[in-house]
Amino acid sequence: MEIPSKDYATMVEDKIVDDLEARLYVTFNALAERFGFARINGEYMENRFASLFRDGYAAEMRDLAIRFYEEFGMPVTSDGRDF
Repeated sequence: MEIPSKDYATMVEDKIVDDLEARLYVTFNALAERFGFARINGEYMENRFASLFRDGYAAEMRDLAIRFYEEFGMPVTSDGRDF
């Protein structure tokens, strides 16, 4: 299935990145609590976490998730046009 580039960016890529970030945040804090290291709390740490994720890991993890979904049977692709 092919969808417009703008829809692909906002409905597929952004959704995946937002969900990954939220779940990694929860997982990080659960592990921190379980193993006794510092949890993410406060605006500074939240911004640092978001920045590190978005600048360092988001694109790679998004691409891996998309590849996984495609292999699982969700072959949604962009029309390749700029918006």
